[in-house]
Amino acid sequence: MPRLSTPRLAAWLIFAAYLLAARGIRNAFPFSVFDMYQARGTTTAARVVVLDAQGVAHELDVFTALHCEPPPQLADALRTCGDEHRPLEYVVRDQQQLLESRLAGQPQPTPITIISRAWTFAEAGTTTADCALAQCTASRGRSSP
Repeated sequence: MPRLSTPRLAAWLIFAAYLLAARGIRNAFPFSVFDMYQARGTTTAARVVVLDAQGVAHELDVFTALHCEPPPQLADALRTCGDEHRPLEYVVRDQQQLLESRLAGQPQPTPITIISRAWTFAEAGTTTADCALAQCTASRGRSSP
């Protein structure tokens, strides 16, 4: 039987030790099994948008002055509308700050509806569901940078 050279034997032992360590340690540097690629993504996504009187969706920053009674809490979309209406927290926080900064203006009597729009992704196709968060009046203008 041919004998393995010392460097080759050392290489095989190091490789075997690496495999055992990677399986046992799982996600400790420098070993990783990349769990993030094993799970499926979510099948829903949500976003807070504004519907104008014609039912066309706009971003909140299109409106320069708003009046809502009572002022909406956009983070309540999940509680108000259900599980599929789970917008990204940091986006909702930024939208809430923008909304609060524009509530002090004098809006024109243009009716708008602030909604949570949820998209559900399935093999059969994508569906949307809207849930009203607030009825307001607003002035439309240029969005600020």
